[in-house]
Amino acid sequence: MRLRIYYVTYPSKHPWGSDFAAMNLRRYSRHEVIPVEVGDVRRCSGGVVHLHNVQLAKRIDLEGLRRRNRAVIGGVRGWIGLERMRDRLGEFDAIAVNVDPRLQIEVRRLHERVYETPVGVDTELFKPRRRRVDDFIVLWVGSDHKRFKNAHLLPKLGFPYRKATYRNYIPHEEMPEFYAGGSVLVNLSEHEGFCRPILEAAACGLPVVSSDVGVARRILDDEWIVEGSPRRNLGRFRELLIRLRDNPELRVEVGRENRLRALEFDWRRITPIYDDMWEEVAGG
Repeated sequence: MRLRIYYVTYPSKHPWGSDFAAMNLRRYSRHEVIPVEVGDVRRCSGGVVHLHNVQLAKRIDLEGLRRRNRAVIGGVRGWIGLERMRDRLGEFDAIAVNVDPRLQIEVRRLHERVYETPVGVDTELFKPRRRRVDDFIVLWVGSDHKRFKNAHLLPKLGFPYRKATYRNYIPHEEMPEFYAGGSVLVNLSEHEGFCRPILEAAACGLPVVSSDVGVARRILDDEWIVEGSPRRNLGRFRELLIRLRDNPELRVEVGRENRLRALEFDWRRITPIYDDMWEEVAGG
């Protein structure tokens, strides 16, 4: 049976909504996936509703939405969303949670029906390109106004850097060019549910140095992961960046390995995980 899936997102600068999951799920799913911005959620009827983020429930009549549809699934994207919505998780028929194992343990303590749903990547769009830089340039991607992302630490690393942020918006389809303009991606975040930039940069064949959050351990070798608070371990980030700066061949090797692991998260492989979840939840 082909289901109608309403994938509900925040309003976005991109016509497909936040994090482009709807675009790729619609492309590869065996079900009918309909992107819906939260302001239009009243039109969801007779299907399975998947809220990209459980926090969207603050803006809608969740009980009314459940009555009009077969089931409502809430996405726990990260720790902040969990803390803000932990008392309301029971209002959902199921919870879709990102790959962070610690986050999953906590969510499973609060809800009996939990599914791991990784974020995917378009590996045809995000792929290795000819590097256009001779200098060693550090890249950073994220919401620099969020303190836990630690963008303010970038100048302390001591390397030239470039940022892609919500304030300095770069369209999704242009992000591969951004990654091609750098030597390494650094992620200094205190916590993440997934951290899509790690996956995108890896798919583009870039080395990545990251804190121990989200998808990092599914993509990166342990030696490129810095445990503990980035604020207290900035010296370790600097050491790893110096090593990459001084070894161009190592950058190529690490980037190649990252690309191979990123291929496991191609949307064509990830979408069946969502399909199976929707079918199981719709079945009762």
